[in-house]
Amino acid sequence: MTDVLEGFRSVPTTWPEVKERLTHDGEIYPHLEHVATDAEQWLAVYRSKSESSDLWAAEYPYSEAHGGGPRCFYSVEGDDAEAWLAEAEPITYRLRQEAGYWV
Repeated sequence: MTDVLEGFRSVPTTWPEVKERLTHDGEIYPHLEHVATDAEQWLAVYRSKSESSDLWAAEYPYSEAHGGGPRCFYSVEGDDAEAWLAEAEPITYRLRQEAGYWV
């Protein structure tokens, strides 16, 4: 289970990385369970189903799409999902804007 997630652990730093990550939403999602959501920021936290139970962020960079579009998953520090959400600053919105795409 963890092997699938390993390749997606890092936080994307460019819009092309985000777009690539979106294509793997369906591969990543089955290995995670939902923990918490911040609907205002289109941001959610999931926990790995593996023994490590790492936290993962899910952002919806195409929030204007039906259902929010595909998710961009990446691993986050800590083990308190609510605390992480309270401090979180979504990154995909900024990367999309920097790349010159509609925001």
